[in-house]
Order: sequence, then C-alpha cells, then structure tokens
Amino acid sequence: MLHIDSVEKLKIKAYNTTAYADGLYLTYQSFMNQAPDKQVTADGFDLNMATIKTTGDNGKPQKVKPAKVYAIVFKGLPYISCRGVYYPLKKENGEFLFTGRAQVTANNGDVIVAGAMFGILGSLLASNADATFEMKIDHLSGRFIRLKEIPDPVVTESY
Repeated sequence: MLHIDSVEKLKIKAYNTTAYADGLYLTYQSFMNQAPDKQVTADGFDLNMATIKTTGDNGKPQKVKPAKVYAIVFKGLPYISCRGVYYPLKKENGEFLFTGRAQVTANNGDVIVAGAMFGILGSLLASNADATFEMKIDHLSGRFIRLKEIPDPVVTESY
C-alpha cells in the first residue's frame, strides 16, 4: 500500500488538529492523543528562559524538569523537549518537524587526532560532540529522526 504512513496518521489526533491542548505531556502517547498529563504555568514567553511549573503530587507548585518531559503546549503552540531544551514544533506536509541539538559520534580518526593533540580531555570532547539537526518525530514510536545536519555558523573575530 502506497503512503501507509498517511493512513496510520489518520488515527493519531495530533496529526489531525490545528488546535493543540495546552499542558505538559510526559510521553509520546499523551501528546499524540492530545491528553495532557498535567497543566503548566510559565512566568515568561520563552519556555527556555521561563520558570515552568505544574502542580506536584502534594498539591503545591513544583518546577518542571525538561529532561522528564516529552512535549509542552503553551498558549496553543507545541514544543518538543530534546536534551533539556524546548524546541518549537511545526507541522509541515503531514510531519512534525523541529530544529534541535543532538549528540553525534565522532569517527575514530577524529578521536585519535584530538587525543594526540589535547590528551584525554581532547578525546572526551571529540567523542561527545553535539550538532544541530533538522529532525522529525517518528509517528509510530515518537523517536526523533535526524533528517539533515545544519552547520553551526562560523564565528570570525573582528578587530
């Protein structure tokens, strides 16, 4: 069957709406069903700079830890949590896309060269590098699929 993913997405609420339910989503399933796990408040407009809180088990406000969150919808706008940072989600051609940072594995040659030049610290830094990628959400599993790497801007010093 051609375009099986389009048929599968017909069953997923988030792919068939333009109005997302505000709240905190701890799992892919809750986000796709548009059933927030908790309500949230934020003391700013930029989720990465704001203090985001939800009601804890004891009934008192508690800070939200981005590493434990799958997604947040704030003021109708969806954001994905990736490596402790909230990235805006956009729906384009039936896919949820975002631009975010992900860990990349350096090839062995790069790690050896960095180790030779900078010692153990150089090897560790080379083997734990980050890069910026355009990514999409796998509609079946909720995992992030890297589509293409976006080169970091080159910073030049001006005198």
